[in-house]
Order: sequence, then structure tokens, then C-alpha cells
Amino acid sequence: KQKDKKKTKEPGDESKERQLLLNVILHSADISNMARPPFLSKQWSDLVFSEFLAQGDREMAEGLPISPFMNRNDTNQAKMSLNFIDYVIQPLFNGVIRCLPPLLFLNENIQANRAMWAEEHKCGHSHSNDKT
Repeated sequence: KQKDKKKTKEPGDESKERQLLLNVILHSADISNMARPPFLSKQWSDLVFSEFLAQGDREMAEGLPISPFMNRNDTNQAKMSLNFIDYVIQPLFNGVIRCLPPLLFLNENIQANRAMWAEEHKCGHSHSNDKT
């Protein structure tokens, strides 16, 4: 019969955990656009999307393969934003909020942004073939 073994912390574990938390918070801040209020998030998203399309245009002009999400002929901003929220932002911020409950309000912004992008996608307003 094996006794329950409590994991003993090694010297430096607390420092490593603190550094990991700081790294996660910094990364979260870096990609936090979808956790901002929708009016502000949409403005930033439009700017980032324009940069993506401009990069794709440049790659095409130089005869290079166009990077994913940067081809104005087949990239949909709403769908891209929904996927970013569902697969990157929401899982990351769920963990951050679990560690830092006062940040729960960010989840309201994320959900509001998701609803906005779902409506954009439903209406088909964010496929870009126009040069921006």
C-alpha cells in the first residue's frame, strides 16, 4: 500500500511559479484586445486586420506565399476573431481570472466581443476584398 506523498517544494519553486504567473499576465496583456470594451476592441481589431491584409498584399506582390489569415481574398475578420476568442483568449483568460478573481469583469468584455463578432459573422459584414 502506497502512502500519500505530499509534494515537497524544491528550493526556487516559489520563484519559478511567480515568474510563470508574471509571464502569463504579460502575455495576456499583450493579446488583451478582446478583453477590452467592444467599442475599443473593434477599433484595434480593424487596425490589426488592416495590417494583416497589407502584409498579405506585400507578400503577394513579392511573389511569396501569403501567410495564413493575411489573404484578403479568403480571410474573414469575424470568423478569425471568433476563433481567436474561442481557442486562445477565453482559455487563457479563464486561467488568469481563476488566479486573479478581481479580473472577472474582463470575461464580460470577452463575451460582449464574442457576441459582436458572432453578429458580424452572421450578417457577413467582415469579409474583405477591399484594399484598406
